[in-house]
Amino acid sequence: MGGIDIMYLLIKALALPPANLVLIMLFGFVLRRWAKRAGTAVVLVAAITLYLLSTSFVATRLLGAIEADIAPPDLSAELDNRPDAIVILAAGFTHETPAPEPMTVDQMSLERLRMGAKLRRATGLPILVTGGPSRDVPTTAAELMQ
Repeated sequence: MGGIDIMYLLIKALALPPANLVLIMLFGFVLRRWAKRAGTAVVLVAAITLYLLSTSFVATRLLGAIEADIAPPDLSAELDNRPDAIVILAAGFTHETPAPEPMTVDQMSLERLRMGAKLRRATGLPILVTGGPSRDVPTTAAELMQ
């Protein structure tokens, strides 16, 4: 990895939350030396923004706003353009202690399975699940999703 690649990754990491908000808070602390009210306001706004972006309430609302513009697939398309199957990709594993099986698929995989089942009922298309093994799981995610 070259120096430019490392510099790009560093700038990218510092420009995105949460690092950018932490940098803004640090700037606010420095600004307090010369302008106490302005520095305090910068720190408070950055801290509140960081907290709000960390909550599921705000994250869900932001994701919903983005997803609202996504059009659902046209399932009444011509036969030639119609898909042959519904492919559901695994997202990951989770350790469930009370369950008889020590490993199961995670919440994201379950949401994908739920949406795949909904599409299956609407279209009648077969479902294909896919997902590989993890280092600490002897079975594949696809087998767990079945």
